[in-house]
Amino acid sequence: MLALAKDEVERAKELGYAGDDPEYAGLTKMIASLETQLQGRENTASVFASLRGKLSEFFQRQSQTKRG
Repeated sequence: MLALAKDEVERAKELGYAGDDPEYAGLTKMIASLETQLQGRENTASVFASLRGKLSEFFQRQSQTKRG
């Protein structure tokens, strides 16, 4: 799931969906942090939920911006 999220964020950036949006860096950092936590076998349920919400909000906002 993380690999897919990372790919989707990178694809959106490459396609020009607000390529200068500082949120890209935050999302990428959050994914990397989650990967590290998974390697340490820490509880990641709340982090996954937070990342899912942020990704969803980000892509919805970008979708609406392109339509408008």
